[in-house]
Amino acid sequence: MDNRREAEWQKALEQGLNREADELSLAIQARLQQARQQALLELNTQSLAKAKRNWLASLMGRVEAKPSAVLAGLVGAMVLTVGVQVAMNHWADQSLTNAEAMPNNSADVLMSNEDIEFLENMDIYEWLAAEYS
Repeated sequence: MDNRREAEWQKALEQGLNREADELSLAIQARLQQARQQALLELNTQSLAKAKRNWLASLMGRVEAKPSAVLAGLVGAMVLTVGVQVAMNHWADQSLTNAEAMPNNSADVLMSNEDIEFLENMDIYEWLAAEYS
């Protein structure tokens, strides 16, 4: 019910203002129109600038910082990232070099002295497996 009453009041106010505006001289109407356009232009400019500031402030966590400080932080983060990548690549290259230095014979790599003893006694283990399974 309040919405209907408010809508009726708003409509009556709009009609009254339109009637008053129609009775103004053409010179005054032109000046009002010009002032309206100027106000809209300033409002749009201010809201655009404010939106840009708010975006930058939200990006920086609502901390006011100089652009040079932000740039220095970004450069520092990039240097750290590249440094970590170079270190990881160097470490990976070293591990490949160590792997290449190991013997190529897989039997030598897999067998120790205990493994050789196990293989020497394989026939006994086969006989036990056949006897007791």
